[in-house]
Amino acid sequence: MNKTPEFEAFKATGVLPFGAVPFWEEPDGFRLAQTDAIVRHLARTHDLYGRSAQEAARCDMIFAGVDDLRTEIRKIITVEQAKRAAVREELATRTIPHWLAYFETLLEANGTETIVGSNLSFSDVALFHLFEMIRDNELGGTYDKCPRLAGHAARMAARPGIARHIASPARFPVQQLPR
Repeated sequence: MNKTPEFEAFKATGVLPFGAVPFWEEPDGFRLAQTDAIVRHLARTHDLYGRSAQEAARCDMIFAGVDDLRTEIRKIITVEQAKRAAVREELATRTIPHWLAYFETLLEANGTETIVGSNLSFSDVALFHLFEMIRDNELGGTYDKCPRLAGHAARMAARPGIARHIASPARFPVQQLPR
C-alpha cells in the first residue's frame, strides 16, 4: 500500500510506537498504538468497560469473539480472486450465521438490551460495528434468525451519537471487501 508523504514524514518523527497506525494521543501527551489497546483504554476511561471485573472479562470475551469473526471475514482479502465467491458463500451460509447464533445466545442470557451487564459497553459498539461490516459488504448473515441481535443493532443505530456518526459526511468511508 502506498503511504502519503505526510504519513511518511509523521512516521519518520519516531512518534508511532510500531511505525504504524492506529495511533492515539491525548492532550497530556499520553500515546498509545494498537487497536485493541486503544479501544480498551477508551472503554476504561469512558466507563464503557462493565461495572465489575467479571463484566470487564465478559466485554473482553465478546470483543475477542467479534474479532474472531472479523478474522474469518478478512479471508476474502487473502484468498485468490477465483475463490472469493466460494469464501463469500461459506461466510454467508455457515460462518456468519454460526457466530451470530453465539452472540444471540449471549444477548439472551444477559437478559438486558446490552450484551454485557445492564449498561452500554465497548463490546456493544464492537458488535454493532461487526453488523455494519456484514451488512455493508452484503455478506448475508442477516439477523433473520436472531431477533435480539436485530433489536440490539436497531437500538445502537438509534443512539444519538452513533446516529450522528452514521449520518456524518465526515464518516470514514465504508470499507468494501473485494468481490
